[in-house]
Amino acid sequence: MYRFNRKKALEVLPVLLEHYENETYIFSKDKIFLPDERLPENVRAGSRRHALFLFTYAPLTARTTSNNLYDYFKTCFRRHPDFLDKSNKKELERILRDEIGSGFVERHAKGIVDRREVLKKDYGNDPRKIFAVHKDPREAIAAMAKEMFGYAHKTASLFTLYARKHGFADFEHPERVLLAIDVHKMRILEMMGILKYSSRGMTPTKVRDVLTTKFATELSDFCIDTGMDAMLLDEALWILGSEVCANMKVGYCANACPIYENCSKQFTREKGKILVRDHVPNYKQPNLFRDCN
Repeated sequence: MYRFNRKKALEVLPVLLEHYENETYIFSKDKIFLPDERLPENVRAGSRRHALFLFTYAPLTARTTSNNLYDYFKTCFRRHPDFLDKSNKKELERILRDEIGSGFVERHAKGIVDRREVLKKDYGNDPRKIFAVHKDPREAIAAMAKEMFGYAHKTASLFTLYARKHGFADFEHPERVLLAIDVHKMRILEMMGILKYSSRGMTPTKVRDVLTTKFATELSDFCIDTGMDAMLLDEALWILGSEVCANMKVGYCANACPIYENCSKQFTREKGKILVRDHVPNYKQPNLFRDCN
């Protein structure tokens, strides 16, 4: 169903991580790219409310652009300080619709209420305690995917990454976190030649489930074996996809992407239309972002 090219991954991913850690190319810190790094007002980093905010935000990321959603969610949080403690589904639906404009408001409101019931029953109404009960990252991910309505494997992986990053969890083996694999990261890895997958004979849901569980685990184990940090790789892939691949600007890929030479596609313009065509191997990559601080 899928093939993981480890040789290509070993060739490309360490280069991507090196530029991310050195803040070169698109990874210049002139801008805060990751939405979770913008702390909501009157919320202390690492606190229960910080954890609850990200715990509630994570399942909604599949419905809209993550950066926009995070800003809407912060505004909602400011206007309705008790939003995360509400248990009335209809009131939550109204707030989600009016403040966030989120689609599937009924499902999201149900999810918020149902997940809070699980938190109250099993974790003292504190998402941080999930990781006190489940001290292994993968055990915590499996528990959330099983117990929490609206928490599929990707969402559980995302919140576990937040927990490690923001100090909600003190894992004995933090390297065992899993990448939050979604369709965007799958496409990027496919363009790099690292992942090849087929949906023949399978439903889209089944394809997603296999890639967000089995492949995410295989890629994360690969990171452990090669000394790469899966959390940082997840962040680097997310920034690359949202800030470069999604822009579809002629010439921007070559200027901003540190692994452009390893990408199978490039943007070009023909007859006024932006197209994607096979990469030209002998193209000399500009170094415009190499010296960014």
